[in-house]
Amino acid sequence: IFYQRKQRALLLLSLVFLLYGLLIGSQGFAPTNVNYDSVYQLTFYTGIMTLGAAFIAMFFTISGLLRDKKHDMESIIYSTSISQSRYFLSRFTGVFIFSLLAFSPFLLGFYLGTYSPGLDASRVSGFDFSVYASTWLLFVVPNTFICTAIIFTVGLLTKNNIAVYVS
Repeated sequence: IFYQRKQRALLLLSLVFLLYGLLIGSQGFAPTNVNYDSVYQLTFYTGIMTLGAAFIAMFFTISGLLRDKKHDMESIIYSTSISQSRYFLSRFTGVFIFSLLAFSPFLLGFYLGTYSPGLDASRVSGFDFSVYASTWLLFVVPNTFICTAIIFTVGLLTKNNIAVYVS
């Protein structure tokens, strides 16, 4: 976690997903009788955008897992008293947490985007924390976990950047 938080990519990826949220929220693409920030709209766009979590997980896996092989530190790390399972679990946890942190600004951007001046204000229902929290728990966390687990496992087994990109 201490290594990943120093990465400039966290800020960059968070900004990209915040801007995507602003863009999607300000578009106003909603069926006729559906509010722009309804549960349906939020879950629909969040579900689609969680496909981007694979790219986030890919970057953090490469920087967090494969850097030891790149700098020839694996033999030193494996000779310490820390077990391999604990070592890889800590790396996976860091990749997963920062993948969640990088994607989560999308929800903030979506919320802010629905208040853009070009949208009909009568079709904005207002902020309900439970809607955003449940969407985050039901869509973002599981989808990010699955993407991170698959990509991390490929990186762990192959120790190859190209294989991580392909996965």
